[in-house]
Amino acid sequence: MTWSEYVRRVIGDDRQVDVFAKTGIDQGTISRWLTADRPPVSPQAARAFARAYGRSVVEAFVVAGFLDESETEVPVPTSDRAAALSNEELAAELRKRLKALTTLTSTTPRPRPRPGT
Repeated sequence: MTWSEYVRRVIGDDRQVDVFAKTGIDQGTISRWLTADRPPVSPQAARAFARAYGRSVVEAFVVAGFLDESETEVPVPTSDRAAALSNEELAAELRKRLKALTTLTSTTPRPRPRPGT
């Protein structure tokens, strides 16, 4: 995922002026983030953006390219992983989970009614 894609997903319907109000990052920078293929981003701006939107700073640093995910000690919490999957990959993951759920519920003993109830 590029920084531009990340910013667009995180801000949702927020306008540039809303992003500025939340982050203090000037609108020119925000505009470049939203329109450029590889916009410049500083660690300070990535941190301010992540904090303003309640995202992990580590996540922002990975997306911005300051860290590689393998360099982090904990998994990077991205809510956009499912969005990165193709339809076929997402369908396969859903099938796998539904199969596991079906297996779990079919092997879980059901409580038996008490006599006289």
